Amino acid sequence: MAFSRDASRIVTASRGKTARVWDVATAENVMLLRGHYDSLSSAAFGPEGTLVVTASVDNTARLWDAATASEIAVLRGHEAPVSSAAFSPDGTRIVTASYDKTTRIWDAHLQMMSAKDLLAEACARLAGFAKLTRDEMRLAGYPDDRPEIDVCQ
Repeated sequence: MAFSRDASRIVTASRGKTARVWDVATAENVMLLRGHYDSLSSAAFGPEGTLVVTASVDNTARLWDAATASEIAVLRGHEAPVSSAAFSPDGTRIVTASYDKTTRIWDAHLQMMSAKDLLAEACARLAGFAKLTRDEMRLAGYPDDRPEIDVCQ
């Protein structure tokens, strides 16, 4: 579990595949974050309190909107349970640690971009970049059933 920066809320992770946000003053559950397929191992607020990241035994971390409980992105790439996830102090990065003996650093801003904006950003950063593969799209948090997308054309 973790406090929000202003200490007005707490986020908890559970074996029940969910995270909950609690109001500290009233002890009321104000939000349920549901989407993982297995137990959660950690949860944390972003520094501004507008985002939550959760880590799970399902090998993923997820990014959530702390105002609406909407899932923003699924952070895929680990090959074993994700044991913890945290934001950088400025909120631009997320770090995850896994039992696959790796840590990953994610760009929190790119995870929140629309698919169109993400592709434009990839095109701008990578000269000659022509196509996002399924694996690259999966790492960017997009569904497995989306086809490869041609970009920069």
